[in-house]
Amino acid sequence: MQDVPGKIVEMLREKITWLELLPNSKLSIGDLAEETQVSRTPIKEALINLEANGWVYRKGKNFIVTPLTLQRFKEIAEVRSVIEIQSYLWALQRITDEEEKNLFIYKEKIKNISAKAPVKEIMKIDIEIHLFFFKMAKNRYIYNLLERSLYHALRFWLSMHLKPVGILEDMNEMIEAVEKRDEEELKRVSFKHVKNWADRIIGIA
Repeated sequence: MQDVPGKIVEMLREKITWLELLPNSKLSIGDLAEETQVSRTPIKEALINLEANGWVYRKGKNFIVTPLTLQRFKEIAEVRSVIEIQSYLWALQRITDEEEKNLFIYKEKIKNISAKAPVKEIMKIDIEIHLFFFKMAKNRYIYNLLERSLYHALRFWLSMHLKPVGILEDMNEMIEAVEKRDEEELKRVSFKHVKNWADRIIGIA
């Protein structure tokens, strides 16, 4: 049996993340049911799920895409600067031989991507590597929190029309630190990576 609400959650989250649905956009259950050709029930289930994870909020009969506020930015920055960096250290400590092989694949992806590649292509690789690190930490509760925070962080980045300068280079340095089992270097590079995200947004906001 297909998970219809789950598919709708993923579809809407993707649109919200990449700003195809802008902050404060109104989402009508009826309109979404017509657009996706499903009943209103799975649409409502999907929107309730998105509401619980901070993607939308309710206003009357409609759901609204959450705005990008200073408070939300501060909350995400706190998660990234503490819990995300800790997850990288856990990843280093808990990495398996198979996962280490996959890190080499990501290094090759970074090496082969063109500097002129579209922003979305670069950011998708960045997100993929982040999620792989989070998975290596082997804590599903932390993974869920960090995954959600990462996609919300991406919304801020895209809304500022920032160029992904140095992002993949940072990820490559983090991979190399893990390969060398160098916790101090991993802390330094991951902190720089998160700080760069925050500083560049604050510098424009």
